[in-house]
Amino acid sequence: MEYVLDRIEAGFAVLAAPDGALLRLPSWALPAGVAAGTVLREAGGVLVPDKAKTEARRAALLTLQQKLLSADGDA
Repeated sequence: MEYVLDRIEAGFAVLAAPDGALLRLPSWALPAGVAAGTVLREAGGVLVPDKAKTEARRAALLTLQQKLLSADGDA
């Protein structure tokens, strides 16, 4: 299963599942150095960052943001 780290608040990590469900777990359960937007996959009961998918997701979001900003300037 894959999740995206949505946020960390009050000592808890909020992870978004592909179906939109949110999972809340203690922030100490996260791998060191992860930040909002990091794609995490479960491997053997442990969450592991997926660097390639995180970078691909960030690139896709940046492209979408640039499209939206350029479309806004056309109006």
